[in-house]
Amino acid sequence: MENKNNNTLCLIEKQKEEIKKLKSIILDMYAILKCANDEDSVKIINLTYGTLTLLLKNVMNLND
Repeated sequence: MENKNNNTLCLIEKQKEEIKKLKSIILDMYAILKCANDEDSVKIINLTYGTLTLLLKNVMNLND
């Protein structure tokens, strides 16, 4: 029973770390979108899409 509790605690800690990473990524994405929205430049919009693509790949790799 103690081993099961220990495994559960480890899983909770891992999930907390993943949530922190996701929060950070979401805040980054929001900042990028806000910047792109404020600027009316094709270059900024293209950079935004490229950066968001990289951030989303980071999200997809959280479970690795």
